[in-house]
Amino acid sequence: MCQDKPLITDWNRCRARIEHEDNLLNNRANLFLVVNSLGAVAVGITSDNLSDAVMIIVILISNIFWIIGASQSVAVLKNLTTEYIKNAKDPIDWHVRNSMHFWPRWMRNTSILGRYIPCVVTLGWGIGLCMLLISTWD
Repeated sequence: MCQDKPLITDWNRCRARIEHEDNLLNNRANLFLVVNSLGAVAVGITSDNLSDAVMIIVILISNIFWIIGASQSVAVLKNLTTEYIKNAKDPIDWHVRNSMHFWPRWMRNTSILGRYIPCVVTLGWGIGLCMLLISTWD
């Protein structure tokens, strides 16, 4: 169902929502790293391959869901920020963006926290699971 896009008129409220979404993404990224670190410790202190495999599979599944949720947060931030930049004419935001212009878009904080770190960590867990399975066959 496609509806006409409503116009944003309260740019202070829009900016507050952008900051709220950004803080949520940062807090979730911290939680993601803590949970994965605790999972790595749990796998490291056990000597049972079955327990390790189960733990890694649970972490992989939760990380995949986290990546989906983080991607949604990044999309919301991108949409709100694009509208804000285009219409709000915020001089402070202009200076912040002007100081960041030499960084490619893919190297910006939101992409790193919301996409790259979760994908790299999840890939690492997947490789770890493969290595665990290969080592049990020997």
